[in-house]
Amino acid sequence: MPIECGKPLAESKWDIDDVAGCFEYYAGLADKLDVILRKHKRIQRTAFAKQLGTLGGGLLLDVCTRVFGLETIEASLLLTVVLMIAAWPICFVAFTTTNFSIFVSCMFVGQLFAFATTSPVNGVLLWCVPSTTRTLSMALSVLAMHLLGDVPSPVVVGAMFEAMPDHPSRVMQIVASLMGVAVLFWALAWHLARTQNARRRAAEQENDVEGAGVPLLSAR
Repeated sequence: MPIECGKPLAESKWDIDDVAGCFEYYAGLADKLDVILRKHKRIQRTAFAKQLGTLGGGLLLDVCTRVFGLETIEASLLLTVVLMIAAWPICFVAFTTTNFSIFVSCMFVGQLFAFATTSPVNGVLLWCVPSTTRTLSMALSVLAMHLLGDVPSPVVVGAMFEAMPDHPSRVMQIVASLMGVAVLFWALAWHLARTQNARRRAAEQENDVEGAGVPLLSAR
């Protein structure tokens, strides 16, 4: 004897048919996506942009500090500004072009430059605070990135798509343009760091001059 569950048998069969239909539909989409990825293997190559960019950013920072002798925080901020300036127009072009090859190439290069800022940015977050609070600095930065970036961005971008359903590329162009705002803030941070370092070096030189004059005065 069947157990009474509050739903007629015919409706339960309909539900099963609906579930089977959903599996069939999305399985078909997965097969189509697999065909596209196999046809355009260049899409898969963009996945390595993050790893290559992070490694390349660290190497560039080493060159700036060890080869050219730049101050670490100042070099990190300057390198971040340069990399963001390079990534910004490339990502904008990626969402403007209608050529698939150009799109994939621009996305790869744009992500490469964007992710190359990972090492300099993390370095600044560690070096701008005392060693006892570096863990807190990294934790707060990750919290801020998720709270101000990952969480609201899907809602904001989704609302933009709904407002301009016939212009999806324009929406992505606007999103890419926000990288310009990041460039301004990083440039401001670099300017402040450079100004502070210049003042510190001037103070150190003044102290060295005064210290060098003490023995001469005492000898007299």
